[in-house]
Amino acid sequence: MKYKLISCDLDGTLLDDDKNVEKRIIDRINDLTKDGVWFVIATGRPYTGTKRYIDLLDKDMPVILYNGSVIRMGKSNKLLFNESLKEKDAITIIKRIKEHNGTYIFWRFEERYVNKIDEYITSYVKISKVEPKIDDENNYENVTKIIWFNDKDKLKEYEKTMFSDLEDVNCFTSMPTYLEFVNKKASKEKALDIVCKSLDIKKEEVIAIGDGNNDIGMIKYGGIGLAMSNASSEVKKEADNVLSSNNSGGVMQALDLYFKK
Repeated sequence: MKYKLISCDLDGTLLDDDKNVEKRIIDRINDLTKDGVWFVIATGRPYTGTKRYIDLLDKDMPVILYNGSVIRMGKSNKLLFNESLKEKDAITIIKRIKEHNGTYIFWRFEERYVNKIDEYITSYVKISKVEPKIDDENNYENVTKIIWFNDKDKLKEYEKTMFSDLEDVNCFTSMPTYLEFVNKKASKEKALDIVCKSLDIKKEEVIAIGDGNNDIGMIKYGGIGLAMSNASSEVKKEADNVLSSNNSGGVMQALDLYFKK
């Protein structure tokens, strides 16, 4: 089988724990794109938090953002798809988080808003390199994504019990302490399907690589689904193969396994 597209998560997959990607991996990806292979970053991050990695790629490629809520062309920033949360759902989610005295962040038109600055937000800002605004506008139209930060065991319970009544919301943990909310119509696998159809690429011609529970659908979508060794057991169970870790060049291993030099 000749694979025509690689869909790859960023954090915990392409990036090491210091949020860097090895030059040899980028060089190999750019060589593959010269041969006509599409390399699609699929991340929960917004465009601003992804751009420095997009800039490492030689060609203009589709980028899946906000866990599938938005698809843009990386270099030109052309918008291909956008699906925000319904306003009533965003209001309900934030109200319930506040009832638990929780910490949240949400995005609207690439601007990010938080209800307070604490250790969760301070840690997140170190990763994103962008200072958020305080949510004092009470404007929940066109909210692309919400994250609730909390203890991982509490979030697992909240994920199961607190939001099952929101029929138009997709709720999942992307990292152990992040509970994320996007529109039900948005997911990495649905966005990947949109990209593949636009490029006339078949599912079996796709390789998908990830480590988080939000990557499971994408991993199951492709012809080959790959999990990092640092992935959760749930992710590994759904993968066709398990690679080495994000700190040990797992993505490079995948490129060597499935593409001839």
